[in-house]
Amino acid sequence: MAEAFGVAAGVVGIASLGVQLVDSAKKIKDLSRTNRTAMADVQRLATTLETLDHLLQQLCANAQARQLKGCSERVHQMVSRHQI
Repeated sequence: MAEAFGVAAGVVGIASLGVQLVDSAKKIKDLSRTNRTAMADVQRLATTLETLDHLLQQLCANAQARQLKGCSERVHQMVSRHQI
């Protein structure tokens, strides 16, 4: 009788381990799927940031060109007023 309980306990233990392994496999699969989605999101964000960087560099270059042009025109006006 005690031997039967021991065998039954062993079967229950193995079944419990099987359930835990299946649950762990599902969690790993979900994590893998989430990781792939996250990597795609990171890639899209990186591309967006590269585009933003390029646009900001163009904006700064245009602003500097206009400032220099404005500065040059102001110097020219000062020179022509004072006949330097």
